[in-house]
Amino acid sequence: MKKNSISKKEAGLGILIVTGLFIFFGTMNDVQAFECGTDTVFYGGDNYQTIQIGTQCWFKENLDVGVILANGSTMPSDPIPVLNDPSSVQKWCYDASSCDVEGGLYTWAEANALSSSCNTVTCIVPDENQGICPTDWHIPTDTEYKTMEIALGMTQLQADSTSYRGTDQGSKLSLFTSNGNNSSGFTGLMAGVRLTNGTFVSRGGNANFWVASEVSGTNAWNRYLDVGRTTVGRSDYPKADGMSIRCIKNDAQISSINSSATTSITTTQAMGNGNVTNTGGENPERLIEWGTTSNTYTQECTAGTGGIGTYSCDMTSLISDTTYYVRAKAINSAGTSYGSETNFTTLPTEVVILDPNNSEMQQSVDNGYITVDNGTIDNTTQTTTQVQVTFQSNTTDAIFPDNTVITEQTNQNFDFSSFVTENTLTSEQVNLPNAVGAVRIGVPGISLDFTNDITMEITVSEAYNGMILDVLSREEGAAEGSEALHTTCTVTNGICTFTTDHATTYIVNGDGTISGLDDLNLNVEVNATLSMDCYDKDGVTGDYDVILGTTSNPGLVTAGTPAVGQSTCIVTTNDTQGYYLSIINDNGISNTTLVHSNNTDEIPDLTQFNESTKVTENWNAPTTKGLGFSVIQFPQADTTNNTFNNVWTTSGNLCEEGTTSDDAQYAGVPQTDQAIAAHTAYNSTSTTTDVCYKVDVSPSQPSGVYTGSVTYTATSDASGFYQ
Repeated sequence: MKKNSISKKEAGLGILIVTGLFIFFGTMNDVQAFECGTDTVFYGGDNYQTIQIGTQCWFKENLDVGVILANGSTMPSDPIPVLNDPSSVQKWCYDASSCDVEGGLYTWAEANALSSSCNTVTCIVPDENQGICPTDWHIPTDTEYKTMEIALGMTQLQADSTSYRGTDQGSKLSLFTSNGNNSSGFTGLMAGVRLTNGTFVSRGGNANFWVASEVSGTNAWNRYLDVGRTTVGRSDYPKADGMSIRCIKNDAQISSINSSATTSITTTQAMGNGNVTNTGGENPERLIEWGTTSNTYTQECTAGTGGIGTYSCDMTSLISDTTYYVRAKAINSAGTSYGSETNFTTLPTEVVILDPNNSEMQQSVDNGYITVDNGTIDNTTQTTTQVQVTFQSNTTDAIFPDNTVITEQTNQNFDFSSFVTENTLTSEQVNLPNAVGAVRIGVPGISLDFTNDITMEITVSEAYNGMILDVLSREEGAAEGSEALHTTCTVTNGICTFTTDHATTYIVNGDGTISGLDDLNLNVEVNATLSMDCYDKDGVTGDYDVILGTTSNPGLVTAGTPAVGQSTCIVTTNDTQGYYLSIINDNGISNTTLVHSNNTDEIPDLTQFNESTKVTENWNAPTTKGLGFSVIQFPQADTTNNTFNNVWTTSGNLCEEGTTSDDAQYAGVPQTDQAIAAHTAYNSTSTTTDVCYKVDVSPSQPSGVYTGSVTYTATSDASGFYQ
């Protein structure tokens, strides 16, 4: 074997396949950074090794691409080689196997991807002319060869001269030159020259390399090595001859980069995004930088080195509910480039959504507090809270932890914009009169599940502080009466707090019992204020006079212990006519006399008024809670012209229960004017009628101040009087 006739393997040029180190040219995202001397370049079916010499990166072997021409052909014919298309290139080879080792031999015009006419006339060669080299590589110029030679120890004066120059640079570029040691790693092979007459010369004796720089219309610079010399030759040669080609990597330019909108924003993290639109010939390190002041960037994250395309990196250790200013950044050896500034605001740690409705729910999604994980807000199978979200109404807080996934129980679609927390106490009390708090949470008609337990806070009354109440639940769509025990709650500051993992109707039951325990007397105290007045209804002067009675305040009412009050109506009649006494509830609220200051809780009448309903009452019985009245006239005994009908007590102790036989009888206060007593006396002396009333409450009655008004009327009108 000849000295320079060695295989690529022997010359250190074997095909090195290292997974992940190939460079594929074209537009690709996250291409790994090219490392000269380590990475190979795949082009035309071969992997070419590279070598760093000074500041330059060179192919470590001769280029071998294209179609082999017949040795007798005078020169390659047009068409011009197409960039990045090795199959469009034409080459000469000494024999069928020589190109595999030594590479192809090309005319100067073919190497520079120019018309073959450029071998005989002057042509313009652009800077960093790619020619038949791969993308990001080009045919080296005369100046670039000089830069390499100076890096190996040649002086500028020597480099600028012609013929053989320098000292031992030739030895450093090949194993086959005199004293050749190939210390540079360039590995020059003695492939010789193919002359225009078809003769191959100097094979095994010289290595000749085309330079992109012209000398004249017919000649261009070349470099050559000689087996008998240690120096490097520089001369001009006919462009139509065939020589070897080495490719050199393009100098890096500053990369071009754009900033993209920040995504995946949470309370403490976000995803920064950028887009490299041009690497500048060298894959840059890609970064995102940010800060809390515009144009001031104090932190950064890196996506590593990569090529053209989008990239992302995690922005961490952010502060919640804070605005950050962000830009993309790219660094290569040519410098640093920046994208334009964008900004975003991190999510707060918690938000409150008041009286949720379609608009409020859409806004919570738009703000990123809740994400719609698929579909649209009105047609999705899943949503997720990104922060702690409290849905708040006037009586209820529903607190969802962050990262709570909300789904329909059977994974069906639902309209999340219809999510509500609805106070349903009034409607629930129809079937559960002891209910003291109720809320419907979720999407009406849909059964929702939560991956985290949510906290429900339902306002009941401070009267229940420290007490344990049952929490009932009725599943969405279930009939009233199907309620089941969900849990219990201990009331604090008037609030019943419990947890749940699904949406439905929840009812806080104040019936005074705890599941599994004996009855519990809640002993609710109520401050009831009741005004009872007596007046002349028809206002006819001379018939009789009405003297207003006293007004009493029952004060605090404890469940099971009624508060007692008494009102006196004194009527002075004429000597010809008596009068009737009637009663009416002035509040105008259905069957209710005493109303809480919150206009929600009420103390109902003892019973709807009816003459037949006045009965002897035991005020400790649960069925008698409310307001009732009894009536008596003094003196009771019938005397001439002094008759009193329908006296509702048989004892002189109007407001006290005596024995069973003489207990006072009580009735509820009517909503329409009803006569309750008839006075036939018509003497000029005054007649006194006493009305006693009692107020009692159920154990579930919320505490507070209740007010109401009842009026007794003296009238000569007997309509409605019960005989």
